Amino acid sequence: MLVASFTTLAVLPAANALQPSDLTDFFPSSQAGADLPLRFHDAPSATVVSCTIRDYTGATLRTEQIKTGDDGRFAVSTQNLAAGFYELDATLSPSPAAATEGNASSTKPRSHSFTFLRLPPKPADATDKNTPYFFSADTAFSWLVPRQDNRPARINTLAQALPGGLARERLSWAGLHPAPGRFDWETDRAYETTRRAYETAGVKILEMFHDAPAWLGRGQNKKFPQDLVESARSWSVIGKRWERYWGAIEIWNEPNLSFGDLQPGDQYTPLVKAVRYALRTANVSTPIGGGVFAYLTPDYLSQCARNGLLDESDFISFHHYGDALGIEKKITEVRDWLREYGHESKPVWLTEIGQPWNGSNGDAAARSQQQENACVFAMQGVESRACGVAGWFPFVYPAYNEHGYNNFGMTDERGLPLRSTAAAAAASRLLAQTSYAGDLALPDIPGNKNVRKIRVFDKTPAIADEVLVIVYTGDVAEGAAVTLPFAVKSALGVDGRALLPVSSGRGQVEVPVPDGLVYVIAGKSAIAPYLDTRTEAMRLTKIANSPPPPLPDVSPIVLQPSLDLDASKITAVVRGYILPPEAEEGAGLAIPVTVRVNNLSGKPHEVSLSHNALHDGAAGEAVVIEPHSFKDAVFNIDPLKLPARSDGVHSFVVKATHDGDGGRVAPVAVDFIPSLGLEQYLAQNPYQFTLPIAETHRWQANANGRIIWGKISPEAKWGYRVKFSKGDRWAYPRFSIPQEVELDRVTGVLLRARCEQAAEVRLMSWDQEGAQNFTTSRLIPADGKWHVACVPLSAWLKPDADNAPLGRQLHKLSLGMNGKTDENAIEVSDFYLIGQ
Repeated sequence: MLVASFTTLAVLPAANALQPSDLTDFFPSSQAGADLPLRFHDAPSATVVSCTIRDYTGATLRTEQIKTGDDGRFAVSTQNLAAGFYELDATLSPSPAAATEGNASSTKPRSHSFTFLRLPPKPADATDKNTPYFFSADTAFSWLVPRQDNRPARINTLAQALPGGLARERLSWAGLHPAPGRFDWETDRAYETTRRAYETAGVKILEMFHDAPAWLGRGQNKKFPQDLVESARSWSVIGKRWERYWGAIEIWNEPNLSFGDLQPGDQYTPLVKAVRYALRTANVSTPIGGGVFAYLTPDYLSQCARNGLLDESDFISFHHYGDALGIEKKITEVRDWLREYGHESKPVWLTEIGQPWNGSNGDAAARSQQQENACVFAMQGVESRACGVAGWFPFVYPAYNEHGYNNFGMTDERGLPLRSTAAAAAASRLLAQTSYAGDLALPDIPGNKNVRKIRVFDKTPAIADEVLVIVYTGDVAEGAAVTLPFAVKSALGVDGRALLPVSSGRGQVEVPVPDGLVYVIAGKSAIAPYLDTRTEAMRLTKIANSPPPPLPDVSPIVLQPSLDLDASKITAVVRGYILPPEAEEGAGLAIPVTVRVNNLSGKPHEVSLSHNALHDGAAGEAVVIEPHSFKDAVFNIDPLKLPARSDGVHSFVVKATHDGDGGRVAPVAVDFIPSLGLEQYLAQNPYQFTLPIAETHRWQANANGRIIWGKISPEAKWGYRVKFSKGDRWAYPRFSIPQEVELDRVTGVLLRARCEQAAEVRLMSWDQEGAQNFTTSRLIPADGKWHVACVPLSAWLKPDADNAPLGRQLHKLSLGMNGKTDENAIEVSDFYLIGQ
């Protein structure tokens, strides 16, 4: 994610500051020139500089003395340095004149550190037929590099590090179109100039926005634009002008987070329909990405699909932070969702993916932090490739600090590469023109217990008897190695540097894996006895390689639902609309639901509406909508008289056709949830983060016994059953808190849960260092019934020495129990982090 407030640092030349002459010189191919040009500003002439070069691990390769020219310029020879990541320490020796004059500040050595890459050669053709933009990056230069004169050089380094990919950018629609009839193509962020710089460098953009001009009005909860007619006109102009810069465009960002005001998917999808209509009728063919999900909330995905998102999106995108091996499960969940609604093979993009490192704003990433992140980045790319993802966008290329303690960035504040850049660059070259071939199932060999996954890729077109084998342990450890039972042609580290395999006899080869991941080139016939092609990743790859169903033609009619939440006392959450406590079946509710019928075209259309409510009203009536206008249809419904799904949700569905039966109109589906006793807490806490408890990869079993994941009740979103072993009966499965949570705002936990049999139900949490805390009092009665609990963090957490917000102590969270029976179960329907 990228929050609205952010901080970046502009680094200016200081006296005697050592500066790169050209950033692109620090991203050369290993086959390029061998000199690294640098310059000391305001340094005395003929100054001696001591230069030390270190490799990816920090090992010193060489040290030499270099004399600067009269202008402070000098060049460090990188001759004989192979592909890989390098550090350069340059120390300016004190000048004799300064020592004579007694200038203390000038007599001290001045040290400067730099990083640079020697990139592996670019593939002859880095573009893959099925996934032309797989090797991309989230850049956000328009927002994160405030000095506009620095952007072209940063863009050029991206083009060298990740050739052929897209750059995911940021755009303020409100800034671009601040008033009717007036566009500001530059704004203070130099949007168009920056996009021209991308064009000059040969880099296409993945455009993205998540705001709207105020003059368009604000829809429900004042987040998405109200006026879709003028929204479409606006995007028609933008698309015609900027199509030349685009490779794709995403509609909004993380709408199931605060960017969408935590509302149901029915509020997001009308904008996608309007923008698609605008672009396609303007003959702009740029692929459109829908969803852009922060996490895979099943209810929200269902709402989006039932409101027509999949018929309007060329691809679906979502975001993932954390364990690379969780990607396969997420892609499975996405494919299951797409299959349910008839779009199983639609391309899937991961447009934000990575892992933050902890530190204050402006902190430099330590070598160990960089090495851990590089390992994660590389394996995230491998897993994305193996599971059929069509676009991989590591987050984020420039330096960026979020919330004051989460740091991102593949480059530092100067634009120089970090180890994650080297990892992404190496992966892009090694995985280019490959296809997933399966996993290796090795025989038991001592020392291989730490191997977590081995993926195999064929080169396409196939290279005779050669495959790429990727061994992943996830542990950065000097001296670590794995033993492979077949001949190895070569091995490469995570940055592409050569590693030395050693034959250990009996046909076995010991391969170093100090980075947590190693690339191995081996013979196809040699690995054949161990190749397993019946994997979940192979199933996902085959689905991804199947042609997706064509999208229907755009419709000029867009239905746009809204409710008066205050008047009806309804609470909008990601899952749907929670009815007020007094809403009971048989009470005769009359909730007004407004459906705006927008005509985005330049000619009138006759529109017929129908709905599934049990009341008479506007259903079946035909209305004529004039060109570029709208009409509001108001339906007074009793949600509890609507058909209920198995989870207890009542869905109000409006369908329409225009100009007879031939005109397609995407439906509207509005989900109503009977009161669960959560509303008063949600109303009192403006910050609400719905924990994605259905994402099973986030859960880690933790019990004295066997945990069986699964729910029993239809209304449950997650649950588990535990069969206790002898001894203490306890179960506290650990849930990884999403990095998108604004921990400084969290003051409590709100949930609705049930425990099947007698137990003490508690919350337990762990911080980044693994320190454990838990509630001492009973959370809910363990009587098999549903109960709501709201617990302030202060009930079980204590301030640290710095008196930092308590939310920072949440890294993992558990809803668990100390049981009193041999077997028990817990289920959860709602789980929030709340605060101010």
